[in-house]
Parts: sequence; C-alpha cells; structure tokens
Amino acid sequence: MPTRALTVADAVLFEQILEIAADAIVTIDETQDIVHFNRGAEQMFGYDAKEVLGTPLNRLLPERFRAAHPAYVSSFGRSAETARLMGHRREVYGLRKNGTEFPAEASILKIDRTDGRHLYTAVVRDVTERKALERRQQFLADLSATLAGSLEYESTLASLVRLPVPVVADGCVIDVVRESGTLRRLAYAPPGSLMADPLTTLAAHHAPDWDSPAVVIDVLRTREPALVRDVTDEWLEAHTDTAEEASLRRATGVRSLLIVPLVARDQVLGALTLMRASGEPYGESDIPLAIDVASRAALALDNARLYRDARHATQARDEVLGIVSHDLRNPLSAIAMCSKALLDGRAEESPATRRELAAAINESAGWMSRLIQDLLDVSTIEAGRLSVQCSRESVADILERVASMFARVTEERGVTLTVTVNDDVPEIRADGERLIQAIANLVGNAAKFTGRGGAVRLHARTLGNDVAIDVEDTGPGIAADELPYVFERYWHKARGGSERGSGLGLAIAKGIVDAHGGRIEVRSTVGVGTVFTIVVPRDGSC
Repeated sequence: MPTRALTVADAVLFEQILEIAADAIVTIDETQDIVHFNRGAEQMFGYDAKEVLGTPLNRLLPERFRAAHPAYVSSFGRSAETARLMGHRREVYGLRKNGTEFPAEASILKIDRTDGRHLYTAVVRDVTERKALERRQQFLADLSATLAGSLEYESTLASLVRLPVPVVADGCVIDVVRESGTLRRLAYAPPGSLMADPLTTLAAHHAPDWDSPAVVIDVLRTREPALVRDVTDEWLEAHTDTAEEASLRRATGVRSLLIVPLVARDQVLGALTLMRASGEPYGESDIPLAIDVASRAALALDNARLYRDARHATQARDEVLGIVSHDLRNPLSAIAMCSKALLDGRAEESPATRRELAAAINESAGWMSRLIQDLLDVSTIEAGRLSVQCSRESVADILERVASMFARVTEERGVTLTVTVNDDVPEIRADGERLIQAIANLVGNAAKFTGRGGAVRLHARTLGNDVAIDVEDTGPGIAADELPYVFERYWHKARGGSERGSGLGLAIAKGIVDAHGGRIEVRSTVGVGTVFTIVVPRDGSC
C-alpha cells in the first residue's frame, strides 16, 4: 500500500512538471493518436488539449509530411533505440491551429508499456526566432560581403535597393540626397510581382521633394526610424502629393512600411524604405535589424561617394593640367614669338608692326589672366568662399555693359545682339561686377555657338519677387540628356565647338548666382536654340 501511494504521488508530480514545461510535450500511442498534450503544446500549437486528445498526430504536421511520418514512427518503434535527441534529427516543422507553419526541433522517447505496446513522447521546441536570427545574421553577412565587392557608386546603390528583397522586405525604396540637396529615388521589387510595375513608376515619376508630405521626409529631417504598421487608404491620402501617387501606392499592395535613415559621419545620405505586402506587418522587433542594415548601407554608400569624389578630384587635376599645358601654351608661345621679334629688332623700321606685336602680347597676356582667374574662381566657389559685395544695381545698366563687351565679337561673327528690359523691372540688390561676369559667361557661350545670321537676345523681366534675366540664342541647342550636366566643370567637351575654352564659364556663372541666393536654369531644343535664365531676388541678402 505505501508503494502504491508513492507511485501515484510520483505520477502527479511528473504530470505537474510536464504541465509547466516551456516546450511542447506530446505523447501518442501505437495508433499515433494523441494521448497527452501539455500546456506548452497548447501555447505552441494553438489548440486546447481537449481538442486534440484522441485525434491523429498528423493534424499537427504540415500536409507535405503527413504521408511519410507514420512510417517513420513505426520504424523507430521497431528499432532498438529508446530515444532520439534534439540535434540528432533532421529539421522538422509543426502546423499551428491557424494554419501557419513553424520550424522546430524535437526529441522523441519510446516508452514500453507492460502490455508490450509502446508510447511515444516528443519534446518539441519552436525554433522560429532562432532560425529568423540565423537568417538575419546570414543576410547581414551576405549584405556586407556584397557591398564590400564594389566601390562604384551606382553599383552600390543598385545592390542596396535589391539586397533586402525578399529576406526582410517584399519591396525596397532608397531615397538619396544629392549634393545639390534634391532627392533621387530608386526602387526594386521582384520582376513579375504585384509590386514591381507600380513601384517602378513611383520611383521614376513621383520622387519626393522637401515639401512633400511623405513620411520619408520626416525621417530625413529627424534621423529617426518610422514604423507604419498598417497602410490604410486614409494614411495614403494623408502622405501622398497626388491622387495618382496614392493610386500607384495602393496598387503595390503594400501593407506595412519601415523607414530608416542612412547616416554616415553625421551626414544624412538618404533613407531606406522596407515594404511588406504579405505576412506579418513590421513591428518594433524589426527596427533593430533595419537600423543595422541601414548602418551598413550608409557606410557602403559613404565609401562609394568618397571613392567617386576622389576619382573626380583626380580627373579635375588632370583637366587642370590639360588646360595649363594646352590653353596656356598657345598664348605663351605667342608672347615668346612676339617678344623675340621685338628683341631681335626686326620690327624697328615699322611702327605699325611694333604695335601689332605689342597688341598680340597684350591680348595673349589677357587671355592667360582670364584663364587663371577662371581656375581661381571655380576653386573658390567649390570651397564655398566666393564673396559678393552687394549694392543697389540697375538691371538695364548691367545688361548694357555686358552687351558692349560683346558688340565687336558678335558683329564680326554676323550675330545680332539685342537687349530688352521690361518697364516694371526694378533695381536689384546685387554685386554688379560679379553678376556681369556670370551673364557675360552665358553670352560668350551663346555667341560662340551661334552661327552667322543667328541672334543672341538678353531680356530682363519680373518674376514675382524676383528678377529673371534670359540669355537666348538661336544656336544648335543642347540635347536633353546633356542638360543635367551643363553646369559641371569642363562640360564644353561634350558639346564640342570650333573654339576651345576653359569649360568653367557655366560652373562659375552658377556659383555666382547661387551666392546671390538665386538660381540658374536652362531649357533647349536641338536645332532651335537655348535659353539660360538667371533668377535673382530683387532684395537679396547677399
């Protein structure tokens, strides 16, 4: 009797231990029906014990494993083994009541009953989080390896927008802050997916600006991640600029967003947007991974930018050396030849010849001086040290002075040069000499590329609180794909032309206008002509 009481007490004790175990403990009989289902199993599989007791074990397995699993249990029953431990078995999967699968590890114990039959008890551990962590660690390792494979800026951007898909996102968007301060957008979703086409259109035609209601703008300004668990129609209406943009975003099927800033060396380079159209929405637990991805992405992007800038610096150095070696050599040779002629005395008998030689020396020296000043100006502008001394200036006087500078040149070329100023154009607060320099650079280019019989027109007009100055020509025009680059240094090489210049004029003009708090724009039609427009505030704070 005491022995019987002890056995019952032990059974109760073991039952209590099984009930508080965190792992699922499931026991089946030889028919593979469930005879024990602890509390851990209830929490893991989502069933109450009373729902599964007496039912086949197969209901806890994904469909693809149900045909083979009974034979596996029977084989284990016939073997001499009494247990198979976790880590010694292949990976298994469970099926929750709600239909979702999860990866698991299981140990199985064979218990012999007194009647010769067997019971099988499995201890099942849900390894969803561990597997997710392993996948994330592998993803981060692959991300770092891929990004380390190239320092090319465009290649790095292309990798950044693709790599998160499909491991941590169904689609991905990167908004990059350009050096000019404007935003450039890249997007990726797997080809053929519901998200692919509308996302491509959004990136091409609906990139945000700094006044956009898009959440990415808040992320760029605050440098803090933004989590949007549920993308509703109301949310889309509130965070898009147009109905077309909202419709395209709706067409992507996106249900959840996670946006993180790309920050390197305390500089905001852009923002990474992860998009989910299926599965669980993003939550707080996803933010650390997104931040880790963004940190690696920002470092790679910063390195690519530094590499690109270094290459540009090397190219600029080579360009300057080319200018110095070529453009300075011609006037220097002219000066040497003319001065030698004067020193040799061959021109003593002809005062007119002496004057011609002296004029050639003076003109060559002037060209050398202008070239050197251009190089100094562009260096000052790029260093952010260009200073302007502002006062009240007459726009009409500025344009007339520019026109007088080019009157002889345009006449010799057979090009008509006209100046018109609207009656309502006021005086402006500006550095007159610098503004003349900027406009003269535009007029010089226009005169150079306008053929005989063509025209160059200077026109001033009011534009709200600003004054706009147009420099219009009837030259060959500029191709649309070249327009974004016209204000870069040495762009003249792409345009061609019969005369060589420093290629710095437009870059200097833009720098001068920027220093006035204004802007410079260009529009052009090939075969028709080009219009450069300088817009400056009438009451600038320069």
